Amino acid sequence: MTDQHWQPGDRLIHSLRPEWGTGLVLAATSIRQDGKDAQRLSIRFDRAGTKNISTAVATLVAPGSVPVGAS
Repeated sequence: MTDQHWQPGDRLIHSLRPEWGTGLVLAATSIRQDGKDAQRLSIRFDRAGTKNISTAVATLVAPGSVPVGAS
């Protein structure tokens, strides 16, 4: 979970799944989940293909911004 606002073209890493590699945001939609503002993202990861992920439950970080696995 993060306060980051992601946009198509942004690169990121799923902090709990670093083995997926770097992801490229393909689409981002604002949602409300469990009473919180969040985003639903379509992300193409280098080693895991395309995933649809909610920022309400996933910890996504910009590459190099936080040590992987720290969240």
